[in-house]
Amino acid sequence: MIVSAPSASIMDILRAIGARIFGGDSQKGGEYVIPRIDLAASWTANNPVLGYLEIGFELDTGKCKIGNSVTAWNSLGYFTPTLNNIPTPTGTVQMGGQYVSNVAAPFFGNDAANKTYGGSGTKTMTNTRTPPRVLSAASASPLTTEKDTYDLFKFTALAAALNIANHSTSTPSDGEQIRIRLLDNGTARALTYGTNYVAKGGTALPNTTVLGKNMELLFEWDSGLVKYNLMAVTQET
Repeated sequence: MIVSAPSASIMDILRAIGARIFGGDSQKGGEYVIPRIDLAASWTANNPVLGYLEIGFELDTGKCKIGNSVTAWNSLGYFTPTLNNIPTPTGTVQMGGQYVSNVAAPFFGNDAANKTYGGSGTKTMTNTRTPPRVLSAASASPLTTEKDTYDLFKFTALAAALNIANHSTSTPSDGEQIRIRLLDNGTARALTYGTNYVAKGGTALPNTTVLGKNMELLFEWDSGLVKYNLMAVTQET
């Protein structure tokens, strides 16, 4: 079967496939790879051997295969794009009609698990949740509030006095906050603090838990004071 004069939209798609795989640029020149086109049944019946990196496109299914000059069509697997075989762009790239400068790997998510964004400048993430990193335990002392690791420190059944110690490995930024959520095991527990914790906002540092009641402390790093300043204390009624 010979398919002639495909529609502009299909041709654009096919050219885009070739450009993405082989580095062509549909707006700035570069080399296009125009695939051979046929219906899936015809490809199967004819079972041709595609040339090296030659693309065969199934018009009715939208699937394609890439040849190696050796393997016949029926033995080739379909091409499935993944993050690992799509090049990561750098420099200035076009996104939704807008050009974004200073993009560097892995801006487009090759490190999807860690949601890492590279490059310089401000990145705006829309409709993206940022759940707090939580340290949760029944009881422990001392508590070292490492902001580089956690945002919320939670104890659910304090069984002894708690010393909230100075951080030792983190480098907090001005305005960064930590929360400490405390619940004793039915006996009020004494609270003590390292020298990095101050109360400059009009709320005193609590010196004990309240028997069987949840308590939460909100601290904010003040780079002028070089300390965590207590901003608020909430307590279960």
